[in-house]
Formats: sequence, C-alpha cells, structure tokens
Amino acid sequence: MKETLISIIIPCYNSERFISSTLDMLLKQDLSDCEIIIVNDGSTDNTLSILNNYESINNISIVNQKNLGVSIARNTGISKAKGKYIYFLDSDDIIPQNTIMKWKSWIETNINVDLITFGYISCSNSKRIRYYVNPSFDKTLFKGNELLKYFLTKRFYIHNSSCLYNRNFIINNELVYKAGVKIAEDIDWLIRVLSVAKNVYYFKDICWNYVIRNNSTVHIESKYSADFFNSFLLLKDTLTNLKKQKAEFYLYCNFFICVSYSINLFRYLKSKLYDLVIEKQFKIEKHVLLAPIPNVGFYSLIIKALRLIPIELLFKFRHYFIK
Repeated sequence: MKETLISIIIPCYNSERFISSTLDMLLKQDLSDCEIIIVNDGSTDNTLSILNNYESINNISIVNQKNLGVSIARNTGISKAKGKYIYFLDSDDIIPQNTIMKWKSWIETNINVDLITFGYISCSNSKRIRYYVNPSFDKTLFKGNELLKYFLTKRFYIHNSSCLYNRNFIINNELVYKAGVKIAEDIDWLIRVLSVAKNVYYFKDICWNYVIRNNSTVHIESKYSADFFNSFLLLKDTLTNLKKQKAEFYLYCNFFICVSYSINLFRYLKSKLYDLVIEKQFKIEKHVLLAPIPNVGFYSLIIKALRLIPIELLFKFRHYFIK
C-alpha cells in the first residue's frame, strides 16, 4: 500500500459559514496520497451536519470531540495522522490551486527535512493584502536552529500554517499544542518547533492565504481582554525556558519578549477597554523592556523608546491611540 504523503488537519468549531467552501477547494486539488482529517471540536451550529455530507468521500475522515479548544483539536489530528508530513489548515483559510501537487514534489525531493516552509499572504474582508515572502532565502536549507534566530528577531516570515511538518519529527520530539490557550498558541508552538528542528527547507512560493475576518479574535482591537495579556505571559515563559536551554539565544529571546509586550501594550491602548487589573500587570511586567536586546532595526527603537516613557503616562493619554 502506497504511503500517505500529507495529512491535512482542519480543526472546526461552529464553521458552518466556511467549511463547505474550504473542503470543496481542497477537493479540486490532487489529493492522491493525501488524507484530510477534520476535527469537529464540539460545534453547536450546523457544522457537523455539513461535514456528514463529506464523510463518504475517500481521503476524508471526521473526528468528533467535545469542545476542548483549537489546541486539543490539532493534537487530536496529530494523533490520527498517517502522513509523512502534517499540515494545519483553519476551516476558513485557502490554499491556491495546484499547491498540494507542489507540496508533494517538494516532499519527494527533500525527503528527510524536519520542516518545509513557504511564503503566504494575509487578506482581510476589506481585501487588503499583505505579502509574507522571503525571496532572498528561496530554496535555502537552514541547519540547526538558524531559522529560529531570524524568526525571533522578526526577520523571517513564518506561520503555523505556512509549514509542512515531518510527522516523525513531531512525534519523536513529543511536540503538542498547549491546552487551554486561546491566543498565540500557534506562536508558542512555532517557537518550540523551531528550537528543536535541525533542518528546514524554505520556498518563496505563496502556498497559503490567511483570511482575517472582521469578527475574528485578533482582528477586533476594541475587544482586548486578559486572554491577550495571558498570551504574552505564555510566550514569556516559553522563551525564558528556551534561553536557559540555549544560551546563544539569550538576546533573541529577550527581543521577542520585548516585542510581544510592546504589541500587547499598544493593542490595549488602542482598545476601548479600561481594566485596572490588566494595567497593573503591564506595570509589573514592564521590567522585561530593560533586558539587553540585539540591534535589529525598527522594533529595537520602539523598545528603547518605551523604556524611557512612564507607563502611567501612556495610560493617561491613551485616548490619542483610540481611533
């Protein structure tokens, strides 16, 4: 029996508006030697009813579980996957025509790499498109943790869904998504993946369209919540552990922690939320900005500027940040 090359894992929660078009898009591609694993994470709308219409199609399997969150849904998919490589696709995202055929040719050429990563674009409901492509690195084989350094210093674009993951690499390193995390679980996952990956191949080809909808969690700036700050604390803990294990990444981990703190701070300032508990947490954690960091451009300047500004002053004049 021929080996399954790619397992496409799709977590679903109340995805009735998107899942049909996503699956129809996939079915128009070359799915030979591939499997699609859809994990229905306790949907309460018509998602399951729609999925049942696809259950009889070859290469598609549906797993039902109670609502445990996207991290556990992806972990369930990993446990069911048989493919040589694993790909994670959200239920409302798009991969361009003929992408799967391209992936299979890459896998057959670069058989033993831990990851294959590629370019992607993001687009919002308003059709604004941003490109995440690293042309100077096209067809580059990154050895050791070389790519992690570029990722932590914001010099290389990579996303949870812009990678094909070697399944044996994932299993042998016991890599799983952290349960109960609502925001940034994918960034935490990527940091841990890249910290143990020994060889990563990059192609500049755009193979994924990230669709940002107006009602998505990260898109609604006015709905900042404690979950966002908790995501910063999660990344801080992961990176603190990483720099203890790999001293050569000390400055780079500090840099990513500072950037994460800064992004969260500005997102809070731009929101319409006034929360004294969150503001106290920002004050407590501001010390992270004082850690030594590498000089890598725009973000370094922002971090150094924030060191000098009393955070109380930012909270006092936050109305200037609100649109």
